[in-house]
Amino acid sequence: MSFAQSILQIVSMVLSAISFLLIIEIVMSYLFMFGILNPGGGMASQIYNSLRAFNAPILRPFRDLQAKIMPQMQQIDLSYVFALIAIWWIQSWLIGSFLWDLLG
Repeated sequence: MSFAQSILQIVSMVLSAISFLLIIEIVMSYLFMFGILNPGGGMASQIYNSLRAFNAPILRPFRDLQAKIMPQMQQIDLSYVFALIAIWWIQSWLIGSFLWDLLG
């Protein structure tokens, strides 16, 4: 395995971890919204706030893009969907590059 392939695998793993953290934040927000978890404090609230702080810089460009493209959809936050699609697209591109290097 070459150095470049190792770097591509590391980047892909980091992107997978970021996707996982975004999905966990989405699930936790629904658990708070439906009253399954108590948003008033405790460990679940601390984990959720930490996830929001970590994911905020990742989501900011997608929120800005949504505000420019779809200003009438401000009450629906599609930044998570845009971010996950972008991450998955980058991962598929990286895997394609990795396979191309492997085969060619």
